[in-house]
Amino acid sequence: MNLFDLTGAKVLITGGLGGVGRGVAKAFVAAGAEVALVDSDIANGDAAIREIAAEGRAPLVIEADVTRKASVEAAVAQCLAAMGRIDVLFNNAGIIVRGAATEASEADFDRIFAVNVRGVFLFGQAVARHMIPRRAGVIINNASIAAMIGIAGSSIYCASKGAVLQFTRAWAVEWAPHNVRVNALAPTFLRTPFTAEVLAIPGREEQIAAKTPMGRIGEVADVAGAVLYLASPAAALVTGHVMTVDGGWTAL
Repeated sequence: MNLFDLTGAKVLITGGLGGVGRGVAKAFVAAGAEVALVDSDIANGDAAIREIAAEGRAPLVIEADVTRKASVEAAVAQCLAAMGRIDVLFNNAGIIVRGAATEASEADFDRIFAVNVRGVFLFGQAVARHMIPRRAGVIINNASIAAMIGIAGSSIYCASKGAVLQFTRAWAVEWAPHNVRVNALAPTFLRTPFTAEVLAIPGREEQIAAKTPMGRIGEVADVAGAVLYLASPAAALVTGHVMTVDGGWTAL
């Protein structure tokens, strides 16, 4: 169906060499898109790059610090120089520091908000400045169900993802007249390197699965299809939406 056709789309993914970034990049390439990956450390990304390229097209890989405006703008400029335009931004880069709220440090707070909030803001701003004059574009911010529920030991992370949801809603309203759509993805716990430490705790995976109506941990493939839908013409009237991919967790 043409509504789901992403052939030739130019896609920029931040945190592109991590678990979710890599999986979503593979899905975009398999769907016919051209993909640029931004990551803070590309030196050890060979395996991810080969995995993505195996879907049919090698990605452009750009090293950048999402917390620094000059680095973000240089990355966007490099992407535009190589691909000509950016049709889709998957604002995916994020970190977490776990621990009791009473023990969290200002350094933890600053680090999480720098990546999860400032990074989303800087990339969204830089890419929107390109999309608005073209009157075309899609921005998908990777949030989390942590933006909508409380998770013990992750209070700063929860707050940062709540900010991502509010950026999404505000940008959607502000940029809708320019035909730039902005939506958020809110996944549950996914089986990735990001969650490996938590899922390795004896009994934790079973505990999470038991709290999920569908009874299992999420896989990257579960979110890749949601991202492709939000990026596609099939979602042409969808903006300001938070798409939960959580097996029913937030419906409880």
